[in-house]
Amino acid sequence: DILNNTNSLYAWSPETPNRADLLPSPTYQKDNDRSGRFDETIHINQGPCIRHILNQTIPQGSRFFPVNLNRYGFDPDHDRNELIWSAQGNGSLILKLDESNILTATLPRSDWLGEETITLILRDPEGDSANLTVKLRSRKA
Repeated sequence: DILNNTNSLYAWSPETPNRADLLPSPTYQKDNDRSGRFDETIHINQGPCIRHILNQTIPQGSRFFPVNLNRYGFDPDHDRNELIWSAQGNGSLILKLDESNILTATLPRSDWLGEETITLILRDPEGDSANLTVKLRSRKA
């Protein structure tokens, strides 16, 4: 009975090319080009991701809520403290990103009205990046 034979070795050839790093266990392959175990797993960087951040609309003369960017960014293969945030605006609002990754946007004048699109960029140590746009508005009260 084949099912009760504990000394059997079963081998098969997949019909499509495979990457060792995506297979669940050590894998051996034999064909015309290679024989034996797959080479050491190659690290493939997965880029960072940014969760949705809500737009903000405030009455004229008010303040925007600070945004803790650490709550919105992550990377599957890097720690949060290895990620680098940056923010770019159209130039009207004053943007400040502190060492704790808290973004603060300040009105240039208390009577300023308008809308600005902020681009938030998150980079990992290997150079991959993600970006997200957020709109900040100041309207008449």
